[in-house]
Amino acid sequence: MAQVLQFQPLNSAVEAAFWHELGEMKIDHFKLDDKARPVQAYYSTGTTEEIPPRVCLGSNALSTAKCPLFLFLSSSLSQPPQL
Repeated sequence: MAQVLQFQPLNSAVEAAFWHELGEMKIDHFKLDDKARPVQAYYSTGTTEEIPPRVCLGSNALSTAKCPLFLFLSSSLSQPPQL
C-alpha cells in the first residue's frame, strides 16, 4: 500500500535581485531607519521529486508587485506593504 505524503519540508532561496532591491530601498527610502519591514515571498509546490517545494524571496519581496505565474504568494502581513 502506498504511503500518503503528510509533510514535505520547504527549501528556501533568496534571489540576488532581492539583495539589489533591498540595497536600493535602504539607500533611497529607509536610510538610517532600521525598523522591521514586511516582506512578501512566493512558494511553489514542486512538480516532481527532483524539484522540491521552495519558498523564495525575489526582487518584488519589498513591493506590492504581482506574484510570478504558477506560484503562490506568502506575506508577512495580511495586507501587502504600503511603501
